[in-house]
Amino acid sequence: MSRVIQNQHEHARETGCGNVVRSLVVGVSLTFSVLPGPRAQSQQRVSSAFRQLVDKGVPSPPTDPLQQVRKDNTALAVVRSYQLAVGKATWVDLEATGTIIPETLPQGKSATQDATLQILGHRGYRLDVETPKGVISIRMDGGYGAMRPPGVHVIPMNAGDAATGLLAFPQLQDPSFPASNVSLIDRGTVAVDGLHLHRITVEIPWTDLASKEQTRSGVSITDLYFDPTSNLLVKSVNLPQGTDPRLARYIKVVTYGDYQAVGSVQIPFHMVESLNGQLVWTLQLNHAQLNGGISEEVFKF
Repeated sequence: MSRVIQNQHEHARETGCGNVVRSLVVGVSLTFSVLPGPRAQSQQRVSSAFRQLVDKGVPSPPTDPLQQVRKDNTALAVVRSYQLAVGKATWVDLEATGTIIPETLPQGKSATQDATLQILGHRGYRLDVETPKGVISIRMDGGYGAMRPPGVHVIPMNAGDAATGLLAFPQLQDPSFPASNVSLIDRGTVAVDGLHLHRITVEIPWTDLASKEQTRSGVSITDLYFDPTSNLLVKSVNLPQGTDPRLARYIKVVTYGDYQAVGSVQIPFHMVESLNGQLVWTLQLNHAQLNGGISEEVFKF
């Protein structure tokens, strides 16, 4: 961990934000890959804070993209069935309110904080969490991504991790998905936590146009898991790269549930995230609206 980032997080602890901030800074930061440092043992100490094991049997997604675009017919059919199940109506933006529960608190303690989620298309994501000492804000816009805890300077994240996005369902609900340069690979049925789910790997090229010094390009790889009965998206899995490529990647899993109608589409209102099978946070939405006219400016610091 660089001295600057380490000092920032020490300052966050000293400001008295409490366990909620520490939990979100540790859990969310690792999720968005802004904290990893040069020593694997440091990462191991952080991960030991998580306690509840979930997502048993989730395999690691591929790390290397295909050499050429490929769309398996079965994978494409699964995605089309999902789109029919949730509704293919085009929506430009989504704004939702709810609560988030960090799961990295000491055993026996819990905390619930108000949260606001904003999504613009499938590029812009913003999650704001209210804490007793201020707002933790995470923002993504294509290859741009950063987080700002209360009283701490903005902490940038890996461009590839930011391009992957916070959640998987927005890009799937675009009627034009998958684009001609997107690969869909059928991985068959996988048993996860006692459920038999259809696994599809999605490879999406991205370009970081925000960098003034250079243009960085890559491919984001995400495994998607669908319920073959309801055709709904149940889980998305990826491997955050982090800011130090010498460290092993975490397996990040987001589980989606409690689908509710928002306008003419179904949106998951319940989302749970884990890292390496250890529960990090639970987000429960209570209200959401589409196409409220969110400005692109709110997705960057």
